[in-house]
Amino acid sequence: MTGSSHSAIVKGTFVATDSENNRFRINGLQTPMGVYERAVIRGTDVDVLEIELGDDPIEGKTLKQ
Repeated sequence: MTGSSHSAIVKGTFVATDSENNRFRINGLQTPMGVYERAVIRGTDVDVLEIELGDDPIEGKTLKQ
C-alpha cells in the first residue's frame, strides 16, 4: 500500500474484490499502525498484491450455477 511519499507492507486475509478490482476486502489487516479486524482497501492504493494459495480445498463453500 502506498502513501503520498512512502510505502508500507501490510498483510491480511483476502476475502473479496469488486468486479473492477477497485476495492479489496481484507480480514485481519496487519499494518504498522495496528491490526484491523475487517478493512476495505482502495485499488489505487495497492502497488503489488501477492496471494498465497493453500493446498487445502475450500471447505463449506458452495458455488451455485
